[in-house]
Amino acid sequence: MIRGLEGRRIAVFVSGADEAHSAPIIQALEKAGARLHILKSGAISEEDWHGARYAALVLIADESVKDAKVLQLARELFVSEKPVAAFGDGAVELARAGGVEEASTARHGDSVDEFASRIVREFTDRLDEHQVDEMPDLSFPASDPPAVTPTNVGRVTPDPDARP
Repeated sequence: MIRGLEGRRIAVFVSGADEAHSAPIIQALEKAGARLHILKSGAISEEDWHGARYAALVLIADESVKDAKVLQLARELFVSEKPVAAFGDGAVELARAGGVEEASTARHGDSVDEFASRIVREFTDRLDEHQVDEMPDLSFPASDPPAVTPTNVGRVTPDPDARP
């Protein structure tokens, strides 16, 4: 079943003066059904900085992000082929993380609302595509049944030519 962003956990890192830009992005993701986890440097537990916890990452920063945890989180998501988006000059940090080609990026000149709509579409498409790729292929069973099954192990077929 394809579900888009419904119920998916998305990390949102907000830094600097771009906190004002985060509201439309957060609202668009929540409207799409995503469960957001807002990350900020400092009071967040160590478990919150692991990529396995999230389906995607949004980085909203107008300044250089110096926090190594954010860069490591971005790297983990790139390696696991999860979507990452960046708004503001914080996109430069994604380039340092080594995955700018795969990231959805925007600069201050771009409309925040357009960027928010675009990442909802892109995240939905990428996550649904990833889910379809991982579905087991149950519709094409093997053409020949296995030679040994639990029902025929140990069973001896009588030989019609054998003497009793």
